[in-house]
Amino acid sequence: MLTLLSIIFSSLSILTVGLIGLLITLYIINYTKLNKANIPLYKLLIIIFLINILSILILYFGYENYFGLPYYDGGSDDLKFEIWAKQAIKHGLDFPWQYSRDLAFRSNNSKGFVWLISLLMRINESLGGYHTISFRVLNVNFLISIGVLATSYFAKHYKFGKTENSILLLFVTLFPNMMYLSNHVFRDTLISLILFYVFYIWDDYLTDRKNGILLLLFKTILITYFSFWVREQSVFFIGIIIIINVLLKENYIKIKNIFIYTGCLLLVLILAQRTGLLEEVLSFNENYTEHKLSISDGLTTHIFSISLFPFGIILRFLYGLLFPIPLQLLNILRMFSNIDMFYQVLISFGSVIQIYLLPYLFRNFKKMDKLFILYNVFLIGIVITTFTFRHFVTLYPYMFILIFRQYFLVSKKGKTINLIIVSMALILLLTIYMILSF
Repeated sequence: MLTLLSIIFSSLSILTVGLIGLLITLYIINYTKLNKANIPLYKLLIIIFLINILSILILYFGYENYFGLPYYDGGSDDLKFEIWAKQAIKHGLDFPWQYSRDLAFRSNNSKGFVWLISLLMRINESLGGYHTISFRVLNVNFLISIGVLATSYFAKHYKFGKTENSILLLFVTLFPNMMYLSNHVFRDTLISLILFYVFYIWDDYLTDRKNGILLLLFKTILITYFSFWVREQSVFFIGIIIIINVLLKENYIKIKNIFIYTGCLLLVLILAQRTGLLEEVLSFNENYTEHKLSISDGLTTHIFSISLFPFGIILRFLYGLLFPIPLQLLNILRMFSNIDMFYQVLISFGSVIQIYLLPYLFRNFKKMDKLFILYNVFLIGIVITTFTFRHFVTLYPYMFILIFRQYFLVSKKGKTINLIIVSMALILLLTIYMILSF
């Protein structure tokens, strides 16, 4: 497939970058030993890869036909990242820390990601040059790696069978919202992989202790350093992942340890205040709130016009559980009118699936473990700062593990009741939304 794509687009970069992505995926498979689990892994991964490649091609040619350029909205961040990478090469910037010395990149908050793309461009310079499809193929490998890690965690901790494990893998890697975001030149899938990998290796060490602490610390430091350059805010979440893993190595919250948890929370808040992180979060909230209010109307305007504390954060959290609101399904008859409408309807379909699965997510309140806490920490982090659709990709692997570990325990009758309740709630919410939108 990689060779065929290289021939179609006359670019060896698709093959070389695709092979790099394949090596990353094989490393993750080997590390997790998922290929030895009760699951037809390689058959599923081939299907997942082919579906994602088909989606990439639809997006590429659809964007080119509709916008004139094969990028989101005719040229958004995905185009900017590649332009910046070319500029970095012209300016002789070989490493991400050098970018801060260059006036053109000093305020750039994606130095590490731009460096990564520029590195791929340099590797392929003598092979006919870099093609934008190549990084999208790499992104698919990042997505598949997330799916492998999530499925391995699910199989190891919950002991379900082949069918259940396969369903989780397919949901994580083929969920329309996650697949769509991963088929662009965005950094969000990479960040999601980094965060879930850190979660996985720390959980692996604390539950099995097969690998030494020195190797664990070396991996963590190396990944954290790289992550800082890709998106510096991710370092905070890596810290949270490690703290929660250590405190809840036995998984569930214990009442007797409530003072320890409270003390750690206060310590995190103090550190956030002293390091300026808290001020940065509030600044993010203020800037993105103004941005949301300037481009939105209807329900979004009502929610973001409410002060963050004390009620705004609750409304944004609830809104985040339903986001993106699947209103584009109303345009299903116009789905094939253009590429943008096609994927908006597809994403809305993904949101409907997410909403119908929410009862199983809520069942996790019965026993709150580290996975459930991390999901909520990430969700709160997103809703009080950027509330950007692309950033929700971080949530999906945690969300689907939480959902399906409950879904497979519920009886057929219980699932039918949940289906009816959610359908009624959707009708009610749609009515409220329509009222507030006018």
